[in-house]
Amino acid sequence: MANAYMLNVLMLAFHREWVVEEVWKEMMAKNFSPNVYGYSVLMAAYCEGEGMENAMKVWKDMGDKGLKHDIVIATYLVQL
Repeated sequence: MANAYMLNVLMLAFHREWVVEEVWKEMMAKNFSPNVYGYSVLMAAYCEGEGMENAMKVWKDMGDKGLKHDIVIATYLVQL
């Protein structure tokens, strides 16, 4: 049975192949609550793929959900 931890690991494993978005959608469909780690993997995928607009949506979504932006996520944005 899938859980948020397992889906985070899958996103990390495939984030450079854009499978990360599919895994993220699966996580949302199963009503799993993403954590900061999951958001950081998603943001890394967007930043590496030149998806600045999507990366900024991730940043905003985190704040809207009350999650704190950590140094890892801030670093992805600074590197762009």
